[in-house]
Amino acid sequence: MRRSRRYSARFSQAYPEIRLELLHASTSEQAAMLMDRRLDLGFLRPSPVFPLPKNIIIRRLWPDPLELFASKGHPLLHKRGAIPVQALAAQPIIFFANASRRGLNGHVVHLCGSAGFVPRVVQEAEDGSAILGLVAAGFGIAVLPKCYGQIGVRDHAICGTWVHLALRQANARQDRIAEQAPSSSILKGLNQRPLGRHFRRFERWRCC
Repeated sequence: MRRSRRYSARFSQAYPEIRLELLHASTSEQAAMLMDRRLDLGFLRPSPVFPLPKNIIIRRLWPDPLELFASKGHPLLHKRGAIPVQALAAQPIIFFANASRRGLNGHVVHLCGSAGFVPRVVQEAEDGSAILGLVAAGFGIAVLPKCYGQIGVRDHAICGTWVHLALRQANARQDRIAEQAPSSSILKGLNQRPLGRHFRRFERWRCC
């Protein structure tokens, strides 16, 4: 998450005439908003289990694999090397509340199913910070992208068929922001070039 904040801050410095309005939404919610032109650009982790619509263009930014998050002193954290997903079978797991079955929850269910078990969900929370708070208090473990790591909990690599995700930039195909008013208020003050192209141009410059 710190990396994403730095990325957005540097973009704003490079293009001060563009006003960014950021919102938090799941991968499936972002896909729907991109399709409906209510969102100009998304940053998401599409699951290989639930592919995005074909007319959404995605571009890989950096790896963000799933990891085990547990309270300090949890027995699984003492293991060396990546922890097999099967080792999570008996563990109480904390999920996102009211999340789409095609989002992270669904991906973790598939991940566990591929290892031969159904996750034992004991608690749900509205956001990542609340989940990590419950993990730190010892209510259970969580399987989240690596970027969720913070003080109070420990994260540890896990290994499995569907563990390796990546953060990706996404925008709708045939973007015509330059020819029509943007459908969302994310892009303000500049309409010469679709926002996705600005980010791609910025990313090329940043990597040089």
